Amino acid sequence: SSDLCRLVRINRKMMQSLNLGEMSQVIGKTDADLFGEEFGRKTLSNDERLMTSGESIIALVESRRLDDGQTNWTSTTKVPVRDDSGQIVGLVGITREINEIMRAQEERERERNLLRTLIDNLPDYVYIKDTEGRFVVGNIAVARQLGFASEDELIGKTDYDLFPQELAARYHAREQEIIQSGKGLYDYEGPAVDASKEEKDRWVSTTKVPLLDARGKIVGSMGIGRDITDHKRSESALAEASSLLEDLMANSPDLIYFKDKQSRFDNFSKSFAARFNIGDSKDLKGKTDFDFYTEEHARPAYEEEQEIIRTGKPIVGKMEKETYADGHVTWCLTTKLPWRGKDGNIIGTFRSEERRVGKEC
Repeated sequence: SSDLCRLVRINRKMMQSLNLGEMSQVIGKTDADLFGEEFGRKTLSNDERLMTSGESIIALVESRRLDDGQTNWTSTTKVPVRDDSGQIVGLVGITREINEIMRAQEERERERNLLRTLIDNLPDYVYIKDTEGRFVVGNIAVARQLGFASEDELIGKTDYDLFPQELAARYHAREQEIIQSGKGLYDYEGPAVDASKEEKDRWVSTTKVPLLDARGKIVGSMGIGRDITDHKRSESALAEASSLLEDLMANSPDLIYFKDKQSRFDNFSKSFAARFNIGDSKDLKGKTDFDFYTEEHARPAYEEEQEIIRTGKPIVGKMEKETYADGHVTWCLTTKLPWRGKDGNIIGTFRSEERRVGKEC
């Protein structure tokens, strides 16, 4: 009411904050007179409730918009004042500004939101566990990988709740070693189970580090993992292809070679090296037909290979006369094709001499 919640005294600090010079400028005023109608209505409602109920307010955080557009944050404690008969006759309040605290809190909250946004949008698996191995933080990717609809369902679980016992024991032991030693594990590749994919068995590259609190004490572990199954498959397929190529180049009776774009020998079969009585492959790599054949054979062979490199058109099953520097002549049936790199661009040529059809000395 109009008779309640009028100021009867304020201290010097409040006088200074309100830019008031005399106490007479304050006595009888309400919060609405000093701080604006909107803020005044809110405090009046609280004050009337306290004076009616006898309750107290402890460290109530309030904000109000200043004329310059800034927000002023305060922490206020209010308690009823009673007369000798115990009747409530007013309130006494203590208010202090907490702008720096609130701005720091807002900044921490902003950074927390940015971090949460980042980890939830990463395709990598990001998680934090306590010293007992319980998940305390997990992003959407790791939650889905483990078969949960949201990250909240993951919190409190351990690896023993999620993985086969043998795999869970291995994960737990590794994390305990990190916590005990304080040393991280970086880019470790190992098997994992992915409940979000039809093919459950996957490969993951994981980095795990100890998690420290503000005092430097280890309070858990933090990990980030990346599914590398496709990479491992490609790596395995490449290794298999490389092994097959090595077997082919070592055991094929056909004469096979690869040349770069300058028609220099790059790779070749064992039988091809044997034709020139070369035991060490280093003695052949980087050389050209001009080092072993006559100009009569080397020149047209070079021009053919350059044409293949320019056009990509192969030469298949061509009867070819080879003339060696020592005078030998060989007739053979050859196929020459473009050699392409991973991106599909031509990086040279390769040839297979399918069979010898005659020899002239």
